[in-house]
Amino acid sequence: APWSEQCMRFGLKHEMVGVEQISKNEDGSFTIRLEGGKTELAKAVIVCTGSAPKRAGFKGEDEFFGKGVSTCATC
Repeated sequence: APWSEQCMRFGLKHEMVGVEQISKNEDGSFTIRLEGGKTELAKAVIVCTGSAPKRAGFKGEDEFFGKGVSTCATC
């Protein structure tokens, strides 16, 4: 099943809304202030920013891509 279906079975709350601030509370929970002033309380926060790989364009990049040259920030 797609990840979204799996998450919904466990009660995930999913919103596409701008976040203005995330604060960690003393008990380890998080207070999330959303656009418009609404706040949410959460035990965990998953941040998914997305990304698109971008090649640098230097000489030899294509030749060595995957052989030490990569677009992965953690590889």
